[in-house]
Amino acid sequence: MNRCILVVILLSGASFAQAGFDTVIPPQPLGDTLHIDPDYVTVDGHWIPSDEKSKMTGPSVSSIVCDRKEGICEEEQGNITVMGNSFTLSADHLEYKIERWTAKDIVASHIGGICRVRDVIKIDIEAKRVFYSQALSEPVDDKLPKMSKDACNLVGLNLELKQSTMWVKK
Repeated sequence: MNRCILVVILLSGASFAQAGFDTVIPPQPLGDTLHIDPDYVTVDGHWIPSDEKSKMTGPSVSSIVCDRKEGICEEEQGNITVMGNSFTLSADHLEYKIERWTAKDIVASHIGGICRVRDVIKIDIEAKRVFYSQALSEPVDDKLPKMSKDACNLVGLNLELKQSTMWVKK
């Protein structure tokens, strides 16, 4: 929890949004922020969209810890969401169940919410890269209200974690 608070404090001093701000340091690999042991992995960084559909309304940073013996990866997030000239800061904690842990990669997922969204974190051990993807795990329930169905149909992100950075206003 203290990590999450620290992330939000750091974000609040960093910038208002990825949209309207540039990174001071160009997106780069994780460097020494990715620590890999046989039964434990930790990594910190900021998320960058992997495609045009995955554009974010503001910076998002995460600290991820995977414990092989516990069978889980935990992610502490700090997010800035921009709406017009306003923004909100939010902190989040997600827990992912490890599906696979090999010498090449770690894959962990979480399914939740009314949309049954499947969030997946993949840590490519060989390439020393971390990816996040989001998709519906099943068709949208026809009994949901229209507003919820519309929100569910917006699901779908593909992100890559890069080394932490600062942002400067354009």
